[in-house]
Amino acid sequence: MSVTLPICFICGSALKVTLTHSQKGKVAVGLTCPVDGRHFRGFVNHHPFVEEVIQQAGVLQNASKPSDGLEGD
Repeated sequence: MSVTLPICFICGSALKVTLTHSQKGKVAVGLTCPVDGRHFRGFVNHHPFVEEVIQQAGVLQNASKPSDGLEGD
């Protein structure tokens, strides 16, 4: 499966995707231009989508950890 990152409408850079909290404390997916945050800043707070992103991030984080548990040797 190929993943296409959204791009900034102003400069064409791939948007930075992060998890953030709304003013009401709910978790949301944040999209920001890495060159200049004023170019584009958006939030997705659709609960099923946010849950899927969190699950996918957990899978990716677990895949990047060493399997033998030895860190910093």
